[in-house]
Amino acid sequence: MVAKLIDTYVIFSGIDKVIVTVIAKALNPMSFMSGEYIVQQHQMACTLFLINKGVVNITGTSGKIIAQFRKGQSFMEYSAFNMIKTHVYNAVALVQCDLYGLKAQEVEIILGGHELSDSVNSGVAAATPTNAAKKSKLEDLRKGFATLRQNIILLEQFRACCGCSLIGIHPPHIANISHVLSLFSIFLLLPCERLPMLF
Repeated sequence: MVAKLIDTYVIFSGIDKVIVTVIAKALNPMSFMSGEYIVQQHQMACTLFLINKGVVNITGTSGKIIAQFRKGQSFMEYSAFNMIKTHVYNAVALVQCDLYGLKAQEVEIILGGHELSDSVNSGVAAATPTNAAKKSKLEDLRKGFATLRQNIILLEQFRACCGCSLIGIHPPHIANISHVLSLFSIFLLLPCERLPMLF
């Protein structure tokens, strides 16, 4: 599961495998039928979604499709860090969808260190880590989640430049394309076959 997350979802680019392992344990599987709303406009934004199977349309008030996501893509990523209070758009299952959700509440629990013994230390060879070791692991977790948050911000800016921001932001005023490419180098260094997964 961890290798799949790292290899499939661009938001985990540059994040240590140990951190992704913790995230994987916090994911909640969920299913939605064709036509079912996953989230609705103005609903509280509190869950990041990863698509394991299916197709999801992001729609506005009129039903206009803003973006479409498929297996191996993520959406509503900003929700994991409470970047905005409510959703700007709807997310609707076009077909039957199997998703994984990461709730902001789970992120807060992990970063608060409340589940270090269960999440971080499972599978680690050392029997009982010292307080210093726990503190070090918590710091590593915080750095990993800071990278995840930065990836999400960059991804949303990238989407804005392409006219499909999920939070309704406009593209930054950038004079030339080389500056755009440098801003989003974390994603543009990905293999070409993964670039469509940005949208």
